[in-house]
Amino acid sequence: MTGRRRATGRPRPAVFRTAVFALALVAGACGGARPAWRALDRAHDGDRVRAVGRVRLVGSTPAPWVMLDPDSGGAVRVVGPTVEPVLRRLGDLRVVVEGRLRVDAHGARRIEAVAWRPGALADGSVPRPGVVDRVGGTLVLRADDGAVLRLAGPLAGALAEFAGAWVWVAGSVHGADGATLRVRAYGVIAETPPPSRGVSMPRQPRRRARRR
Repeated sequence: MTGRRRATGRPRPAVFRTAVFALALVAGACGGARPAWRALDRAHDGDRVRAVGRVRLVGSTPAPWVMLDPDSGGAVRVVGPTVEPVLRRLGDLRVVVEGRLRVDAHGARRIEAVAWRPGALADGSVPRPGVVDRVGGTLVLRADDGAVLRLAGPLAGALAEFAGAWVWVAGSVHGADGATLRVRAYGVIAETPPPSRGVSMPRQPRRRARRR
């Protein structure tokens, strides 16, 4: 028997897909997506923040307070078992700090930091933290983002005496494989790398080999 199909009340496939997509957008707008980092000058107590500024130490050794002078807004203290000891070694370096903002009853602010990374220097270059090593006779930086970079330039030789140390190195990347770093500036963070460094570096995109 060949009759007409009975209406079932089900939406057609195209309409159904559109409805699902719309619901997904609504869910994301209602908090389904992971909350973004807030700028420090717009954040409130308990917000996840990402702050950019210069490290400043306040007080006497062995454990001075670590303060961050942000690019905008007033200074804020940085605490945290992993990040605070590292920033104490960085002196005047510009950094990016990620964590949760806490504001006490008197309005004093602190960031409970969970991660950090170097900020841009005056020339625009961004230092890369890592460990100095030798591969064969070549001096390299085993960067905290996973890259292994050959160190080149007049300043590279000065890093040879810091083999095994945790350092930051700024410069320009060269070479067809993008794996040679011409050193413009560097600093020693620790002669012995700590087991937990708290670095949150964005991974560098891999260069594809050119087809000949």
